[in-house]
Amino acid sequence: MLAFLARLLLVFALTEFALVRVVLRTGPILPEQAFVTGLLSWVWRIGMWSLNVAVLAGGALLVALVVEREQTQSRLLNATAALAGVVILSKFLAPLVAPATDTAVAMFALSALHLSIPVLAFLALRHSYSAYPPLLLLVFAYGAASYHFAGRAALLALVLPGGNAAFALAEALVLLLPVTLLYAGRLRWHVPAAGLATGLSMLYGGMALAKPKIASAIVMWDIGLSSYLPAVVYVAAVWLLVYTVVLLLSREATQLAGVGLALLALGGLRFDYAYFSLLSLSGLLLVVMSLCSTWMRPEGGVRGRVLASPQGRAPVQSTAPTS
Repeated sequence: MLAFLARLLLVFALTEFALVRVVLRTGPILPEQAFVTGLLSWVWRIGMWSLNVAVLAGGALLVALVVEREQTQSRLLNATAALAGVVILSKFLAPLVAPATDTAVAMFALSALHLSIPVLAFLALRHSYSAYPPLLLLVFAYGAASYHFAGRAALLALVLPGGNAAFALAEALVLLLPVTLLYAGRLRWHVPAAGLATGLSMLYGGMALAKPKIASAIVMWDIGLSSYLPAVVYVAAVWLLVYTVVLLLSREATQLAGVGLALLALGGLRFDYAYFSLLSLSGLLLVVMSLCSTWMRPEGGVRGRVLASPQGRAPVQSTAPTS
C-alpha cells in the first residue's frame, strides 16, 4: 500500500507540475487564439484536478507512513510522519480558522520540521556510513533554510545576520542531493537514465536561452529557489536530478527513494504553500526511510552494514550495493 500511494502521489504531482507549473507558464508566448485559450483552460482544469488528487494521495501516504513499521526502521520516523500530517492539515486549515497567521512563522515551522527528519534519522541509524552524506547534506540544507526563515519571522525579536546567504547555501546544497544519493546507493552508469536526463536538461537549457524570464520563473515561483546561480548550474541540476530519479526507479530496492527524490524536487523550498510542503515532506520521509532500509546490488549480492533495530536493542543486518 505504501509503494502504491507513493507512486500515485508522484503521478498526479508530475501531472500538476507539467500542466500548471510548466505549460501555463508558457502562456504569454503562445498565440492569442480562441483554440489556444480553450486548450489552456482545459489544461488548467486537468492540472487543478491532478493537484486535488495529489493532496488526497499525499495525506493517505502520510497516514501509511505513520503506521508503517518494517520499512521505516524507526518509531521516530513514524512519529515524525504523524507530526507532518498534523502540521500540513493545520496549514491547509489556517486561512479558515486564523486568517491573520504570520506566514513567515509558518514557513519557519515547516522548515524546522523538514530539518527534524534527517536529524532523527541519525538516531535510527547505527554505523550506516554510506547514508551519512545525504543525511548530513539534508541537515545542513534545512538548517540553513530554518535559519533564514527564523530571521524573516523575527522570532524572539532577534535580528539574525546573513539570512539571505543562509538561504543561498540551502539552495546550493539541495541541488547536490542527487550526487550524495548516487554515492549512498553505489549506483552504476545507466544509459537510458542518462538519455532521458540529457533530453530534459537540454529542453530546460533551450528555454533558459530563448526565454530566460520564464525559465527563472519556474525555478523561483514553482520550485522555491532564488535562481541566483548561473543558468548552466540549473541545467546540470536538472540532468543530475532526472538521472538519479530514473536510476533509482529502475531498481526495485530503491524505487521509493526515487519517488521520494522526485517529490522532494517538486516541493522544493516553498514553505509558504501547504501543497508544496506536503510534497517535500512526503518525499523527504521516503528518502530517509529508504536510507534506513536496504540497498540491494543489481546482481543480487549484498554488502552488509549494521543498523539499529526498530526497538534499538540489537543490531540487524542491512545491505548496500557495491561498485
